[in-house]
Amino acid sequence: RATLDGNLAKNIGCGAINVCTMTVVDSTVSGNTAYSDSGGSGDGGGLYQAVGTLTVRGSTISGNTGNGGGGLWSGSTSNVTNSTFSGNTAANGPGGGVDVSAATATFNNVTVANNTVSVGGLGAGVHVQAGGTASAQLKNSLLGSNGSGDNCSGTVTSLGYNLSSDASCGLGSTGDANSIDPLLDPLGSYGGPTQTVRLQAGSPAIDTADNASCEATDQRGITRPVDGDATPGAVCDKGAYEAP
Repeated sequence: RATLDGNLAKNIGCGAINVCTMTVVDSTVSGNTAYSDSGGSGDGGGLYQAVGTLTVRGSTISGNTGNGGGGLWSGSTSNVTNSTFSGNTAANGPGGGVDVSAATATFNNVTVANNTVSVGGLGAGVHVQAGGTASAQLKNSLLGSNGSGDNCSGTVTSLGYNLSSDASCGLGSTGDANSIDPLLDPLGSYGGPTQTVRLQAGSPAIDTADNASCEATDQRGITRPVDGDATPGAVCDKGAYEAP
């Protein structure tokens, strides 16, 4: 468990963490900035994944800025579960929350909300680079309220039970929902070791995920599933937060 806050990095190895193979658990990566001069990319304001495997679990990536991939620039295998990307910015490139440049990035019970790209930028939430090996796979995840750009850009593969506040992700698998307001509260301290984005009462993300594949707990450590709506039976929620 760690907090990485307020760091500044430039050029190659541009994020707050320039990882090869690493696991980030119950941690906060916040308020970091990557920039470029003299030929560097300036990508990956929060996390910069070049080679190896990155695992992120139960963590919040928030308020970071990079040229591309404000929260995470992924150039190798990344596995993200029960985590939140919020308030990150791509200042001069794609992927306000996440930029998947190569290989496969998988997301299960992840919330991507309130991230931004510069005017004309691609993918305020998640961007997948075209023409190469890049792939983003989403399940039981939530994308909403990402400003100044679409939630998704490039080809995103749905493994089911995702929700997007717009149609840009092209979600079409079992349990998916497009163009629906997820009814989100701001990033805040709602229990657990890290901040999360809370689901408001009546959110369409409540009790609409897949019990067979959702994470055993939410980002705060609350056991899933919880019956969070008026219908009988406990069903997991989409995203990193499980509503009571």
